[in-house]
Amino acid sequence: MARASFITSLNIISNALFSTDLASFDDSETTHELHDVVLRMMEITGKPNVADFFPFLGFLDLQGTRKEARLRMDRLFKVFQGFIDTKRSSNASRNSNDMLDSLLNIAQEDKSELDDNDIRHLLLVRLISGGNIDTTSIAVEWAMAELLRNPKMKLKAQEEIRRVIGQKKAVEESDTFKLPYLQAVVKETLSLHPSAPLLIPRKSESDDVRIFDFLIPKKTRHIYVFGFITIKDRHTNQN
Repeated sequence: MARASFITSLNIISNALFSTDLASFDDSETTHELHDVVLRMMEITGKPNVADFFPFLGFLDLQGTRKEARLRMDRLFKVFQGFIDTKRSSNASRNSNDMLDSLLNIAQEDKSELDDNDIRHLLLVRLISGGNIDTTSIAVEWAMAELLRNPKMKLKAQEEIRRVIGQKKAVEESDTFKLPYLQAVVKETLSLHPSAPLLIPRKSESDDVRIFDFLIPKKTRHIYVFGFITIKDRHTNQN
């Protein structure tokens, strides 16, 4: 389940970026390598680093984080450059409407605006950070685990999906609005098992900070996680 959800999430993002699948379910070496590279990059970005607390030690790279990240990035950059070269060498017009096509069109119109290095780094950000591949696959795993523990809820979710989706070959974004029970399952899963529960807390610097309809007093700490906001009062330390 873990590998299936990861590959599916990775391919959804890679199709938005390159109009192709980066991974497959055939247990190939390439699939395993990409899985390892993307997963390890996500772990590196969330790993505590001594240099974050003692910046003057940053150049030493005591934990080897910078070296490992550079090796992983170089592997992904080679993959990205392959897609860039393929699209550039193709005689067909770039009209697949993916992110790489858009970036190459911008670079073609104004070479000073973007170069290959800029494009590779933008793709890396979207694949690793913006894609949320690992957090998505973790959420799917927990949702399946909770449904297996609650057969009645699983049957209700299945019935709703069959009624709304039926025999459609492709699920469209508009279909999600017709699946209120499935939406409730997802929200409850994220509430019970947040994929990133320890985000950096923030502190308001003035008295005019607003989150939705709430006025946040100065020096109030707050954490935003998957649509849920936790406010900790600066005087009582109560949520």
